[in-house]
Amino acid sequence: MRKHLWLAMLLLGVQPLAAKEDLQAPSLANQCGRTHRVVLPIIAKTHWVADYPRLSKLLNEEGRTWMRVLIGKDGVARDATVIFTSGHKRLDEASVDAIVGKWRWESPPPECAEMGVVVPVAQDFHMSGPGQFRDPDILPIYLDNPFYPPDAHEQKTGGTGDAIMRVSNTGETSEIQIAVSAKSPEMDAAMIAISSKLRVLPEPGKEQAEHLERITFQFIPHNDPEGIAGLMGPAETPP
Repeated sequence: MRKHLWLAMLLLGVQPLAAKEDLQAPSLANQCGRTHRVVLPIIAKTHWVADYPRLSKLLNEEGRTWMRVLIGKDGVARDATVIFTSGHKRLDEASVDAIVGKWRWESPPPECAEMGVVVPVAQDFHMSGPGQFRDPDILPIYLDNPFYPPDAHEQKTGGTGDAIMRVSNTGETSEIQIAVSAKSPEMDAAMIAISSKLRVLPEPGKEQAEHLERITFQFIPHNDPEGIAGLMGPAETPP
């Protein structure tokens, strides 16, 4: 978790979440109907960078294409939808063409076989060479957070989803897209609402250029153990 995003989280009254399986909220697993989120290991030798279109190179076209990719029961990418364009149609088309029917993951679990699994994928085009991608930041939303959706709060249900947004050089967010649904319209709406209020601060000593940010939201159906109430414990009763 980078410090600049962590500081923005503090403005929302939430804390970074340690990557512990027992703390993760239930989700509908990348839209395939499973109780726990699906994490599919990739088959590395199939994940090559898309060929740079010759005309794009001549025109010095660069950018990053974010896609929502459907992985079939055999682990093959069956469909890819562009959710954030690189700004160049040729690069977007090259990204989709390089993935669909070619990229592979290990097969989804049996309960996801019919619907498949949805994951966000990025392709990077830079004249200096392919870029490296990092894992998304994780933003936990606990039951005592005011952004927790009311119906889910009442029923004490959780969920996990991914959002991608554009971040300006001053840290404001815009063009928010749901990359992986939490399989709940109100949780998806909450992800958009929270994202619109985030301020992504630059790293100390560095200027921030406009960029895309991906965040995994975890709606956790119990109170924040690191919050003031959790740290203080139950109130003592007089003797």
